[in-house]
Amino acid sequence: SREKVFDTQMNDRIKMRPAGAGKYIALLALLSLMAVSTAAQSSSGPETCDGPDGLAIPGPDLEPAIRILHLDELTRTHWKPPACSNWSPDTPTRLVIEMVGSFRFDGTLNDLLARAGAVSNLRHVKYWSTTESKLRPLVTEASALKSPARTDRRADFSAAELTQGTTLYYWVEDSRLGDIVYEVNAKISGAYRAIIMTENVSAIDPYFVPLFEPKELQSMDILSEVSPGVWRLYSLGRIGKGSRLLAVASDQSFINRAKALFRFLSGAATDRERPTARD
Repeated sequence: SREKVFDTQMNDRIKMRPAGAGKYIALLALLSLMAVSTAAQSSSGPETCDGPDGLAIPGPDLEPAIRILHLDELTRTHWKPPACSNWSPDTPTRLVIEMVGSFRFDGTLNDLLARAGAVSNLRHVKYWSTTESKLRPLVTEASALKSPARTDRRADFSAAELTQGTTLYYWVEDSRLGDIVYEVNAKISGAYRAIIMTENVSAIDPYFVPLFEPKELQSMDILSEVSPGVWRLYSLGRIGKGSRLLAVASDQSFINRAKALFRFLSGAATDRERPTARD
């Protein structure tokens, strides 16, 4: 399988890693307060960023809809990021992920932003590993930061901080990829809509295996109330040029991680024992 090929290649590259390092790196994880990809859409993308183009939006209590575009599809469809993302159309993109889902929530937008800002809770989120056939944590540690320095840690972000338009930073110890520092910018549109932009500002090179340069993992997450007590999360993310090893990573791993992050933001249980039949 593609996953076994990937594991073999990664194990070959980390035989010289320092003693005490983890067993191996299996599949890539997209972490930020997000989960994402794109569909076969027009070259301009969804200009309003209100939802996916051509992807049915599931109702509350249903699994989110997710789709992935690989490099060949991106090239064939001349994919460009939506203008509202402010991502450069000239930036190389190897993979795009799109997710949309609905959930019930009786609180306010600020209440949801407080949940999103509680990045330390990411260490409690688990996903179903397709490689190990068991639940495993997305990250082992996580913390908000005062600056891009991974040791400059602080308490979680408040909703007020996310509504002020200030650039924020957080750090995770990814269970597969190691240390990653992310930059976060939020834009509020009224009392019922927020856009959260995230990108890595540190290089990702677990066990000295270069995978991604800064700004090669980007996501745009849109929270909006579509009817009283019903909210929608629309997430769009891209992986830049990155390592060629990405080509053998499993789509299902991306999907499982995306669903875990959806459950985190929607307030659902993040420690399910097994995936659903469609996972």
